[in-house]
Amino acid sequence: MKIHSPFRKPFFRGIILFIVLAGLLMPAALVFGQEQPPLYLPLVLRDYPPPPTPTPKPLLPPLSTPTNTPEITFSPQSFLFLPLISRYDLPPAPPYATSIYIQNPTDPELFNLGCAQGQRDQNLPGQQDNLVVLAFGKMWKVGNEYYLRTYTNPSTGTRTNLTFKRVEELAQQYLLGYRWCSDGISLLALGIGSNNYDDMNIDNDINKFSADQAALRQTAYAFGQRFADTTYNLNEWIRASGYASRLWVMGALDIEWAGRESDGRYWWNTPYVTGGWVEGFNANSRGREMYLNYGACVGCPITPSLSWVFSTTRDANNVVMDWSQGDVYYVSWGAPPALPLPEIYRNDGYLARQWQAVSLYGALYKGGKMTFAGAMTQFQSCQQKKSAECATLDNTPDEGWSQLYDWLNQDPRTAQQVLRWVTDIRWQIR
Repeated sequence: MKIHSPFRKPFFRGIILFIVLAGLLMPAALVFGQEQPPLYLPLVLRDYPPPPTPTPKPLLPPLSTPTNTPEITFSPQSFLFLPLISRYDLPPAPPYATSIYIQNPTDPELFNLGCAQGQRDQNLPGQQDNLVVLAFGKMWKVGNEYYLRTYTNPSTGTRTNLTFKRVEELAQQYLLGYRWCSDGISLLALGIGSNNYDDMNIDNDINKFSADQAALRQTAYAFGQRFADTTYNLNEWIRASGYASRLWVMGALDIEWAGRESDGRYWWNTPYVTGGWVEGFNANSRGREMYLNYGACVGCPITPSLSWVFSTTRDANNVVMDWSQGDVYYVSWGAPPALPLPEIYRNDGYLARQWQAVSLYGALYKGGKMTFAGAMTQFQSCQQKKSAECATLDNTPDEGWSQLYDWLNQDPRTAQQVLRWVTDIRWQIR
């Protein structure tokens, strides 16, 4: 006699299929709407180790109204598709502020630059939230005096050496111009900027780069102290003026590195020397002053690596440019006063991927991810100079900010719900 199994009938096959699918989808239903890592196909919950809780750093001045950046939660609760994936909508970038390479450092010029930013805010609805870097040029020492050496003024072909007292006065003029012309409610964080290029003239020879790493580090340390003192003095001046709820000043350093120049030497500084500046700033920060790293992660990989270094090749001075992801993390976030404001210039998003990898490196190996202050672009500078490199390095502020935001939120270990600022840098004089 032929036996007919009930499982051969369509009705029972449907019941079995329903039970199997329910068993597979039940874990997703349990985590749906909760803070969980993302789901992938086949239906697997990736098991990340719980990230450590880093000590939060303030992004000053404090916000008195909600940020322009809407918060997202990086968990599978927005939309479900087949296969089971999570999706979020990229929020719009905040309005950008304009940063400046300083070439003509006079009181009226700085007042007018601040006024221009204030007028922009006056013409936009609601409270604006700005981050501006005044890039005063490289650090420069003559005898026992410490200066910032401005970028070349194309009208005169000259640079200006500014004492830190003079830098304070010029920053005050910018802030006064902003206050005079703005709407009375918008916010401004101002970075007093320099870079880690050149040997700070410690050998009093403009055409030579010193090989003395110990002397360079000591000099960088002294400059870092002066930057912290300058930001402190300016913030005390702001407090005395009654504007501490709207204005704040930070240090700022364009930290980069590169290969050897035509003379066979490195002209950017090593992590050992640059770390001296960081430690000097921290020593005089009074536990309150902060600085921005508005630099580039030159040559960095797009995944975390304990073994990567920029170069193991020694130059003509026997110096090696041995920057690692750990060094980048330290000068950008690991040091107590540090906040990252990376250059996101490249059109294909690669620079954002490099910085996301540094943040992930921190999450994996240094106790916590980085929290980014925002992104810097150079669209206006490229419009002014129209150099060949701008063919691939002219992100608009919206593009640069969106690339960084998007890549940080590709991974829950680096996800950042609020990316507060974007600033676009240009030359003071074309």
